[in-house]
Amino acid sequence: MYRLYGAIGVLCCVLVLIFTGFYINAHTAAYVQDKLRESYDDLKNGDLSSAKNNLSLAQQEWEDKSQCILLFVSHGKADDIEEAINTAVAFLDNGQQAFFYESCSKAILLLDHFKNEEYPEINNIL
Repeated sequence: MYRLYGAIGVLCCVLVLIFTGFYINAHTAAYVQDKLRESYDDLKNGDLSSAKNNLSLAQQEWEDKSQCILLFVSHGKADDIEEAINTAVAFLDNGQQAFFYESCSKAILLLDHFKNEEYPEINNIL
C-alpha cells in the first residue's frame, strides 16, 4: 500500500514540475516578446528612450528567468534568443536602427517558435 502512495506522490511531483516549467517558459516568452514588439514599435514612431527602456526590460526579464528556463529546455534555443536580444541592444546603443530592426525581428520570431513548442500539440510530440 505504501508503494502506491509513493507512486502517487512521485506522479504529483512530476506533474507539478511539468506545469511549472510550462508556465515559466510560456509566460516569460510572452512577456519578453511583448516588450520587444513595443520597443520595435516605439523606435518606428521615433521614441528612442521608450524603445531603449522596453528593450532593457525584455533583456532583464530574460536574464532573470534564463537559469530556470534552462532547466526545462536545451541550451541552444535559449542561447539563440539571448544572443538575438543582446545583439538588438548593441545595435540600438550604437544607433544602427536597420540592424536593430533585423535583430529584434529575429528575437521575436525565435520567441514565438519557443513559445509554440511548449504547447502539447501533435506536431510538438512527434
